[in-house]
Formats: sequence, C-alpha cells, structure tokens
Amino acid sequence: MSHHRTTLGLALGALLLLLTTACGSTNELVAGDDSGGSSETSSASTGVIAQISEQDLDQARANFDAAKAAWEERKPPGFVFRAGVESINMIEIVFDADGVAAAETVVFGEADPEGWASVPRSVEEAFDEVEELLVRFESGEWPVPDPDDCGSHFTADFDPELGAPGYYDTLGPCDDGVGIRIEVIPEGVVADAPVIAAAPCLETDFYGTWQSVETDSSAEAEVSLTLADGGSSLTVEGTTEPVGEWFCADGQIVAIRDTGEEWPLASINEDGTLTVSGVAVTKTN
Repeated sequence: MSHHRTTLGLALGALLLLLTTACGSTNELVAGDDSGGSSETSSASTGVIAQISEQDLDQARANFDAAKAAWEERKPPGFVFRAGVESINMIEIVFDADGVAAAETVVFGEADPEGWASVPRSVEEAFDEVEELLVRFESGEWPVPDPDDCGSHFTADFDPELGAPGYYDTLGPCDDGVGIRIEVIPEGVVADAPVIAAAPCLETDFYGTWQSVETDSSAEAEVSLTLADGGSSLTVEGTTEPVGEWFCADGQIVAIRDTGEEWPLASINEDGTLTVSGVAVTKTN
C-alpha cells in the first residue's frame, strides 16, 4: 500500500535520467549517458531539461549550481510566475522590471491547500526549497536509498532556457502524490492559458443503485448498476455480473477485474446521470 506524502511529488516510474556536467561554462545544463559512455553537453537551445535526484549527489549539485547561475544571468526584466501543487492549485504573480511582485492571483484551488506542500512565491524561494532537499542528502541527514527502495527521495528539473526550477517533489517508489510545478513567462511572451485541473472525483458520490427505467416490484430494469464499497453489481436485461473494486476518474467509473485489468463501467454525464452499456441511468436511492 502506498504512502501519500503531503510534501510533494508526482511519481516518475522508472529510474531517473542521471545527469553529468561537461567541462566549460557552468551555465550549461548537461544530460548524462546512462550507459556509462561520454556525456553530451546540452545548451539551453536544445530544450533538454536537466533532471536531478538524490541518486548522484555530485551530478545533482553541479546541475543545480549551473541552473541557478543560468537564472541569475538570464532572468528576464519582467515576468509572470506561476506555481502550484500539481492538479491541486495554482497561483500567479507578476514581477515587474525592478523585481517588485504584484499581488498574487489564485488561478484555481486555494492559495495554500491544506495538507499539501507549501507553494513558493518566487523563483528564488523555489531554488531555496530544492537546495534544502539537496543539502539534507549531502549532509547525511537523509541517507541515499537504492532507487527502488522506500525512504527519502527527491526529484527536480529546470527550465532549459532560463534555468528556473520547473518541477520538484519528494516522492519515491513507495509514495504517491503530486509535485510542485513552476512556470516563468517573460514579459511580452504570449503564454498558454493555465491548465485548470478537474474537480476531484469522490466515489461516495456515486454510492447507490442506478437504473435506466422506473420499475415496480414485478419488473426488472433494462440496466441496473449498484455501486458500493464492496458488493457492487451490474444487471443488464436480467443478467447480473458482480463488480469488484472500482474508482472514478476523468469522467468515468472504472472497474477492476479479478485479473487486475481495468475496464470502463460507466461514463459520468454533466446532467448527473451515468451512461452504462450505452444507456443513461439515474440514481434511485
């Protein structure tokens, strides 16, 4: 069973790309070669985002310092700063040419969502938070675990053009959750509209019996779906099939077969009904 960390992070799955620095300018962000071969220097124009983790602290420190130096050199005179706990909230702050911040705007969610990580209010604050994680490992306060082991982990990447942190988390293979996402938009650049996450889906909202037609005690509904915490079932034209585990996500009710296979059980409609086997059903209790 995974542990939901209230700190940060989007689980990344496989081993992280380990990064090395090349000889030369400290403002170059460098992508390493997992095969142990030579490293290829990647300048900002390549679009490669340098990722760091606790798995190679020397590489992490070198790339962190390079990213911070790049930001100090390339910091735009005015910009929009967006930050938030991914899929949970987002705030937006405009910094003028003198570095003065305007009042923040909450794009979606809450300014400081309870139970989640704190959201940085500047690029410098984001750098401080990433470096604090790095120092905890460098100092030995947090031991470095194997990549597939539980324990303390962290991940961060940086904007390939400006050097600013773009994402960071503290998730490992035993954790789930979301991370801090950051975007810096220089003045005069037309930015994409922020992606606003859909409202969370609560399984308890769907508990009950859903039927396609009203029936009396002597008749059966064409489609009847019962959703509960255990004991769920689907009846279509008099044939009943038990439904094991299920969850709701992205506008769907998804069931999990005994084999672990997921299958779409119902679509969630805007009018409060569900669509099951092509038939709209409404909750009867």
